[in-house]
Amino acid sequence: MNVILSVIISDLLPPTDTECDDSTPPSVSPSTLPSEPSKKPRPHIDITLKVIALAIFQILPGNHEERYTEVEKQTDIKKEALREIRKKTKNRNYDFKTDGLRILSEYLINASRSGRPNTVCNPDIKRQVIEIVTKDRNSREKSAKIIELEIIPTISRQSVCRLMYKLNFKKVKKIIKSGLNNAQKERRLKFCCKYRDWTLEDWKKVIFSDETSVIVGQKRGSYKVWRRPDEAQIKIITRMRWKGFMEFIF
Repeated sequence: MNVILSVIISDLLPPTDTECDDSTPPSVSPSTLPSEPSKKPRPHIDITLKVIALAIFQILPGNHEERYTEVEKQTDIKKEALREIRKKTKNRNYDFKTDGLRILSEYLINASRSGRPNTVCNPDIKRQVIEIVTKDRNSREKSAKIIELEIIPTISRQSVCRLMYKLNFKKVKKIIKSGLNNAQKERRLKFCCKYRDWTLEDWKKVIFSDETSVIVGQKRGSYKVWRRPDEAQIKIITRMRWKGFMEFIF
């Protein structure tokens, strides 16, 4: 052991200067030596190790406490864990007197777990959410926090958002269309009928002017609505825009 330690220390030390014969080698502190990796708690006990631990426990002499201690030394399985293993095998009809060391995997394999109960994605909650959102035009603008308070039993805001996206609802900017009277509708229809046979090359010769609308005292586009992809043009989603004293276009 001393020889191995001296070899490791010599590998860690920097090469000494050959010109300085009377120099003493620098000392090595324990912090410079490679330390052993710290043992981490075992997150999962392999089924093979369970079989080995149980077999050792059955064939060892002595009382239970002595055997628990010896198994822990050999396999690093704690006494509490081994007790649970023995309890599970006993509940699954394993008997050492009749079965001996024939420990089958069905005695030790972990049973499937149902997991956390899903209280959100059930038909009743989905029905309530769809009814709340599609009730009227104001319901389309409700936030997830408001919808959360109207559902019975109450669910979290994050659950409402996840459920809405599962139902294919997305919070998008509402579509605003200019309000038209009958005369304006007729003129636009005539325009469409006149140029409906134009090709892409014909439209490339046309210059389209852009416009910007300004609303005094409001933040435009701050209100969003819940809708599905196929609901973009329905009236309950669309907002008509009529020019007034608060809004102008240039």
